[in-house]
Amino acid sequence: MSDLSRRWLTVAAGIGALAVVLGAFGAHGVPSYLEQQGFSADAVAKRLADFQTAARYHMFGALFLMGVSIAYGQLTSTARVVACWTMIAGLVLFCGAVYAVALVPDELRGTFGAIAPFGGTLMIAGWVALGVAARPR
Repeated sequence: MSDLSRRWLTVAAGIGALAVVLGAFGAHGVPSYLEQQGFSADAVAKRLADFQTAARYHMFGALFLMGVSIAYGQLTSTARVVACWTMIAGLVLFCGAVYAVALVPDELRGTFGAIAPFGGTLMIAGWVALGVAARPR
């Protein structure tokens, strides 16, 4: 395994660990936090579902990066770098926005909700770039 491959695997591991931490926070801390903020049971359920969606996609991104790092030597160089960086940017924007939507007051939800599609588009671009990187040379 090359040094670059190991670096990307380290990044994937860190992102995966953070996904587990935030998933655990979502399961154990978010409901009580939202209840303390005065949200109704229905609002807590909806916001918790949003948070869980972010955690799920966060983990998918970590697994994506792990797969790229393992297959690193078999992928074309420029496309694999584009794949990794677009996925990371997408994770930050999409997951970050959806985590925020779940936790912020109603008047801020629209602001963060408007950011999520840009992150989702970047995540899609990461998958497309991976497909390009995997094409036969």
